[in-house]
Amino acid sequence: GPEVAPRLAFELETILKMGFAAYFLIVADFINWAKDRGIPVGPGRGSAAGSIVAYSMGITDMCPLKYGLLFERFLNPGRKSMPDIDIDFCKDRRGEVIEYVAGKYGHDAVTQIMTLGTMKARMAIKDVARAYHWTPEESQELANLVPEDPTGKHDLQVCLGRKPLDKDKNEFGAVDAMVRRYDGDERTRQVLDAALQLEKLGRSLGVHACGVIIAPAAVSNYVPICVVKGRPATQYNMNQVEKCGLLKMDFLGLKTMSILKKAADVVRASGGGELDYATVPLDDPATFAMLGRGETLGVFQCESSGFQELIKLLKPDRFEDLIALVALYRPGPLMANMHIDYCDRKHGRQKVDYPHAVLEGVLKETYGLYIYQEQVMSISRELCGFTPAEADDLRKAMGKKDINVLKKLEEKFIEGAWSNHQFDRKKCKEMWEKILGFASYCFNKSHSACYGLIAYWTAYVKANHYAAFMTANLIYEMDNKDKMTKFVEELRSSGIPVLPPDVNESGWEFTLVRKAAGAAAVVPHAAAGSAVALARSAVGDAIRFGFGGVKAVGEGAAAHLIEERTKRGPFASLYDICERIDTRQVNKRVIESLIKVGALDSLHVNRRALFETQDRAFDRGNRLTRTRAQNQQTLFDTFESEAGFREQTQGYGDAADWTVSERLAFEKALTGYWISSHPVAEHHAILAPVARHSTRDLASLATGAPAAIAAVVLGKRVIRTKTGKTMAVLTLEDQYGRFEGVLFPGGANRRGESQAGAYERFGADCEPDLVALFSGTVERRERRAQRPAPGGGEEGELPGEEPGEPGMDGGGADEPKVEELPSLKISDVVPAHLVAERLTREIVVAIDASELAPDAVLARVTGTETLLKENQGRCPVVFQVHTGNDVLLTVTPAAEWGIHPNAAALARLREIWGAARVRTIAADRLEAMEAERFQGFRGQAG
Repeated sequence: GPEVAPRLAFELETILKMGFAAYFLIVADFINWAKDRGIPVGPGRGSAAGSIVAYSMGITDMCPLKYGLLFERFLNPGRKSMPDIDIDFCKDRRGEVIEYVAGKYGHDAVTQIMTLGTMKARMAIKDVARAYHWTPEESQELANLVPEDPTGKHDLQVCLGRKPLDKDKNEFGAVDAMVRRYDGDERTRQVLDAALQLEKLGRSLGVHACGVIIAPAAVSNYVPICVVKGRPATQYNMNQVEKCGLLKMDFLGLKTMSILKKAADVVRASGGGELDYATVPLDDPATFAMLGRGETLGVFQCESSGFQELIKLLKPDRFEDLIALVALYRPGPLMANMHIDYCDRKHGRQKVDYPHAVLEGVLKETYGLYIYQEQVMSISRELCGFTPAEADDLRKAMGKKDINVLKKLEEKFIEGAWSNHQFDRKKCKEMWEKILGFASYCFNKSHSACYGLIAYWTAYVKANHYAAFMTANLIYEMDNKDKMTKFVEELRSSGIPVLPPDVNESGWEFTLVRKAAGAAAVVPHAAAGSAVALARSAVGDAIRFGFGGVKAVGEGAAAHLIEERTKRGPFASLYDICERIDTRQVNKRVIESLIKVGALDSLHVNRRALFETQDRAFDRGNRLTRTRAQNQQTLFDTFESEAGFREQTQGYGDAADWTVSERLAFEKALTGYWISSHPVAEHHAILAPVARHSTRDLASLATGAPAAIAAVVLGKRVIRTKTGKTMAVLTLEDQYGRFEGVLFPGGANRRGESQAGAYERFGADCEPDLVALFSGTVERRERRAQRPAPGGGEEGELPGEEPGEPGMDGGGADEPKVEELPSLKISDVVPAHLVAERLTREIVVAIDASELAPDAVLARVTGTETLLKENQGRCPVVFQVHTGNDVLLTVTPAAEWGIHPNAAALARLREIWGAARVRTIAADRLEAMEAERFQGFRGQAG
C-alpha cells in the first residue's frame, strides 16, 4: 500500500542516523543462515516486530503494517541504549547458530556472559551450619523457617525483624520461630550471625541463559575473560558489558519451535506432505473451533486451566483475538476484569464506545478497550499530534509512573486533542485519567502478536494433524511427567493409544504408527466434532514408545536393533533376536529391560516366560555367533538346520505371567511411566463407585469444596512447620493427571485436648505406589512463573514477556504470570484393598429362581449362611429373588445376619452365587465425612 514507502524511508533514516545498520545486518545474516539450513526460527520477539525493515530482511515474520505495530516502540531518535532483537531458535539446534556466528566473526570475538549466583537466606544458613558441623536435618529445619518468597525480599534481616519487608507500607515480616530461636539458643545465634554476613555474597559462577557478546576484535581487548564450565565468558555481567559498549545478542532456545519442527517432520514421514508454517491460513475454522472448546493442551501459552476457561468464554474466531488473549492473560488485566470486558464486548453483552471518532480506527480491534501500549502511542499521535519520539516518551513515563514527565505530557495531550480535533478538554481529561488507570495493564502488542502467531501455529497443527502434533509433544515432554500424563490420557480418550516399546516397530523417539489402509477410525469418548475426533483419521491410530525412553537401552543398542530388522526383516522370536544381534552392542541387560517393558509382547505375550527363557536364548545366540565368527561347522549347526529340532528347543516355559501390578512396576521402574495401564485403573471396579471426582474436576471445584479422588502416591515430602510439627505433601496421580495432597499435623481442639491430624493418622501409610481413595477439601495456592536466573543454565527458554526496559505492563516486563493450582487438604485415606471393607454400605444378591433348581438354591443358601456366621458384621446382605411369574421379592435378613465385607468374604460370596449376581453398594465417603464432622461439632458443643 501507499503507507509502505514512507514508513520504510523513516525507519531506514532512523537506523542509519543512529548507527545501527551493522546491527541489523549481523542479525539478518545469522537468522537467514539458520532458515536456509532448516533451523526453525521464531516469527519475532518483543518490540522488534514493529520494524518493517526487520520484516523485509527476514528478521521477523509479522508485517507491522497489517497488525498496527509501531517502529517507535522499538527504536526512535530519543533512545540512548542499543536496540534489543531477541530471537527464538529451535532448542535442539540453537548451538549451531552460535557456532556459525563464532566461526564467522572469530571464536575469540564471540563469547558468553558470566553471571554471579549469590547466597540466598536458606543457602547461607545451610552453608554456615555445615561448617559448624550441624547435621543436615538440623540445618534444613532452621533453613525452612525462611518463608518461600520468589522476590527475595524475605532475607535474614527481615526474618529477624531488623528491617521492614515493605518500607513504604512499614510492613514487617519477622518470623517469630526464628526470632525465638535466635534469642534463646546460642548455637542458632552463632549460625545466623555468620549467615547474615554471608547472605547476598557471590557463591557460584554461571553463564547467561541466552546472551552472547559479538565484539569487533577479541573480547579480551575490551573486558576481562574467565572460564565457566569449560567455556570462555566475560567477567562482567550483562549490564556492565553493555555499559562497555559491546554488542549483546540473545539467542533463545524455545522448545515450542522444536516441537513445531518435529511435528512437521512426523507429518511428512507419515505421508501428509510438507507443512510450511509461513503459509498456513490464519482463518482456519477447525483451529478456532478447537480453541473455542478449550482443547488447548500443547498449545503455546494457552495450556493452563485458567486460560482454557477464558478461551472457552471468548470463543475466538480471528487471529487478532489470540493476540489479545496473550496480552490479557496476565495478573494485572485479570484483576481488572479486562478479559471479561473483552469477551462481553465481542459477543454483544456490553456496549462498545469510543471517546472520539478519530480513535475508532485505533480501538476497534479491541472493542474500545485499551489493551496495548501501541494503542496509547497511536492515540497520542493521531488525536493529540505527538511526534513518534514523544509518543514513546509517554509510554515510558506511564510505565515508570514518572509524575513530573506525566504532568508535562498531560497538558500537551489535552491541548493537542483540542487544537487538532476540537476534542472537549473535560472529556479529554477523563480519557487521560482512564488511560492512566489502564496503563499498568497495557502490554506490548508487538510481542503479543509474535507469540500469538506461535500459539496459532501450534493450535493449527493440533487441529489438522493431531496425532503428529501429539507425537512431537511426547518426544519433547518426556522428562515432564505431569504433562506426559495429560498427553497420554488425552490420546487414550481420543482413541489413539500410546503403545509400549516394540522391538519391531520402535524408533529411538516416539513414533506414529499408521493404521492399515481402509481401516475405520473409531474414536471412543471423543466429543462430536472435536479436534481429536476429526483430525486423527488423517494420520494414524497409535503412537509407539521409543527405545530412548527405556533405561539400559542406549543409542548404540537401539540403532543396531533398528538396522538389523531393516536389513533382514522383523524379529520372529526371542531366539531370533539373540541369534541375529551383536551381543557386544545389545547385551543381556538390554534384552531384559525390553522384556520387562513389553517390547517383546508381539513375539510372545507372557513376559515372565520370556524373562525366564532369556538366559537360554542368549547363550544359544552367543554359541551361534562364535561358530559363525570362526567359520566353523559343528554338530550343533547340523541339528539347527532341522526345523523340527528348532521347534522343540526354542519354546518358552509355561510359568504364570506377572500380575498386572508387577508388569506396571517394571514399566514404571524402566521408563518412569505406567504404559500398558495405570494402578488406579487396576482397582477401577472397587474405586469407581466411591471416587466422585478426578483431577480433571479439581480446577472447576470451588475452594473448600469436598472431593474424593482415587489416586496413587508418587512421592512424599515431609516438612517441619515453623511450630516444630511435622506435615507431608504428597504427589498424587490418577489416570488424568497429577495433583498435590497435603497431610496437616494435629492440634488442640476447642477444649484444649490434643487431636491427631491427617499426618499422624495416615502419614505412615502414604508411601509411594499406594493406591487409595483420598478425601478432603479443595485448596488453592498461587504459583508465579518467575523468569529463570541468568545463570540457571547454559541454554535457556525464557517465558513470554519481553525482557528489557519496563513498559506499561504493571511493573515492567518481568511481571510474573500467576496460576492458581488446586490441591487437596486430605482428611481421610482409604487404601484400595480396604475400600470394600470400610465403605460397602450394602450387598445385593440377585437370584433368578427360574434358572436355578430348588436343590441348587438350597445348597447356595446353606453356604451363604455358613459364610455370614464366619464373617459377622454390620453390613446388610439383601436378596432380590426373581420368581418364575416375573415377580421381584426383596428379602432382608435380620441385623444379626450382617457381614463384615472383607475381600475374602466378598470373593467367597461371588463364588457361591456367581460374580454377576453379587453387587456391592458403596457408602458415599463425602457424606460420611460430613456426618462425622457434624458429630464432632455436637461433641464439642456438648
